[in-house]
Amino acid sequence: MLAKELKALKENNLVEFKKAKGGLPNSLWKSYSAFANTNGGTIILGIDEIQKNTFVSSKLTNIELDNLQKNFWDTINNTKKVSINILVDKDVYVDWYDDYPVLVIKIKKASRFEKPVYINNNLYNGTYRRNHEGDYHCTKAEIDLMIRDSSDQSSDKTCLENFTLEDLNLESISSYKQMLKASNPSHLFLTMSDEQFYLNLGIVKKTADGSIHLTRAGLLMFGKEYRITDEFCHYFLDYQDHREETPEIRWIDRIQSSSGDWSGNIFDFFFKVYNKLIQDLFVPFKL
Repeated sequence: MLAKELKALKENNLVEFKKAKGGLPNSLWKSYSAFANTNGGTIILGIDEIQKNTFVSSKLTNIELDNLQKNFWDTINNTKKVSINILVDKDVYVDWYDDYPVLVIKIKKASRFEKPVYINNNLYNGTYRRNHEGDYHCTKAEIDLMIRDSSDQSSDKTCLENFTLEDLNLESISSYKQMLKASNPSHLFLTMSDEQFYLNLGIVKKTADGSIHLTRAGLLMFGKEYRITDEFCHYFLDYQDHREETPEIRWIDRIQSSSGDWSGNIFDFFFKVYNKLIQDLFVPFKL
């Protein structure tokens, strides 16, 4: 990372600056966990935020920088402190800011097999995620979901043996096929039988006895709302337009999955809401 790029950076959900003048800050490991469990990010040691979005060099010496690097690698490889090291040598390197060295730590997004990434040998109190400029504790439900997804088979692909093709909304799938055909008329999926199409798309799975059942993803995306709630009791999608809200009018438009006059699945909800959002957008004319 070039020095001029460092000057342009502001601390956000992908970048974290830390002073690190007295050694590795304890908060570094919360940020490591948060970045790894979210979308990745960069931690830069050796820069101090003196006021909001105003940063100066911590003026690290070469000896201090060497100690930071050694302590960082010693700690990240200590499983009592960090559950897993997902970094390699090239992810940690030295750069310069205002003629002083800084340590740049590039953290990738952990794979589902590596999550949850936690610290202090404490799964439920040491797992973090990134939210805008801060690191926050994951809830037990978030952690449990990561654990389920870390298995060889993701939660989306789990076969629901109490759900069959009858629980699909065929109009939703027909709409999806029409969109696929419009965007890629020669797509291989379009030549398949319905059963093969469902299997390849991950909507259904075959069990050992050859019977076909919906996957969790298939049910959520293309299922019927009353059947979705049989599996996901808290399932509820809600869009509200509050642009002209008054004490007498709580909203001027609303779409909810449980209204009963449409499928209620995620696929149809997305496009219903999308069409609402774009209908008031201005489309400028330009030669």
